Amino acid sequence: MTVTGKGGLTIATNDGGKNGDLLFREKGKIAFWDLRSSLAINGKAYALANTFRGLIEAIAQNPKGRYALASDYDAKDDGTYRAVPIDVLDGVVEGLGNKIANLSIDVQSTAAHRGRGSRPPAAAFRQNTGIIRDLALVDETVLGDQKGSVAGLVENNYGTVSHCFVSGRVEGRAGGGLVSTNAGLITASASAAAVRGGQRGGLGGLVGWNGGTISQSFATGAISNGGSNAGGLADFNEGEVRDSYSTGSVDKNRTDDHTGGLIEETHGSISTSYSTGFVGGYPGTAGGLIGWDAVSNNTDTYWDLDTSNVSDPARGAGNIANDPGITGLSDAELKSELPDGFDPNIWASDPNINNGYPYLLANPPR
Repeated sequence: MTVTGKGGLTIATNDGGKNGDLLFREKGKIAFWDLRSSLAINGKAYALANTFRGLIEAIAQNPKGRYALASDYDAKDDGTYRAVPIDVLDGVVEGLGNKIANLSIDVQSTAAHRGRGSRPPAAAFRQNTGIIRDLALVDETVLGDQKGSVAGLVENNYGTVSHCFVSGRVEGRAGGGLVSTNAGLITASASAAAVRGGQRGGLGGLVGWNGGTISQSFATGAISNGGSNAGGLADFNEGEVRDSYSTGSVDKNRTDDHTGGLIEETHGSISTSYSTGFVGGYPGTAGGLIGWDAVSNNTDTYWDLDTSNVSDPARGAGNIANDPGITGLSDAELKSELPDGFDPNIWASDPNINNGYPYLLANPPR
């Protein structure tokens, strides 16, 4: 949809019903020709921005405002940001299904001059206590310092990240493809970014540390961690992970830390989720689904016995044989139908979608 001239757009997601939402499927998006156009969603006015720098400036002036990305934007001409571009968001950023391409953030050279005690983060947003939704950062490069955390979208999320996507390259000591630390809600979001670390620190395909909720989300990027722990979806989970999956490979070169196809270490809950990616590591430090399970609070979770490099059906967790709630399935079994416990209102299975693996109806593969 394109709003031409100075025309305005009003959207009501709950018109005649309740619990409605605004969703952008496949190539769906809304673009505006003129920043003077009006946009209102559920009675709230949004200011429009058509560049990343414009979004940075607007949020810096009023972190509690509501902003919408008016069109796709190529950030190549912005050059490389040497610090986190957006500090704190307390309001709303609505991407309207638009993409920011070629965003480059590199704090490595800057951090070298800040002293040994500094821990500069690298991400598009340092902290979110509001809402970021319907936004894609494609072909992004984020290079973090070896003392700081790194993420494609948000370093510290205390709010909501919904229907967001990251692809490209994310490198640093610890963090995740989308979010480094999550104490809020991440829903219907994904990362295809390659995530890499070089020193001791934990990395996750989507999230580094989760103390909140991850739901209906997935990660497909490869993780290479030369320093420490790694998990296909998240490194460390103290919250809730449900209806999510990971397919990227997880590898590391230390023998004394853990790797898991979905989660490296969990002290929280995991339900109706699965992983298929290659899991590197050593017996006792690697698990098909979880590297180290501290609580055994898992329900209807699965990993692929054929693709994961963990073919022993007792090693769903690296530290507990036959950990309850985790089941190894053959590749054919995982593709043949939805696994037990998977809600058909949330999940679907189609040989022509997601390479035949279960996929999320509200968050189909990109």
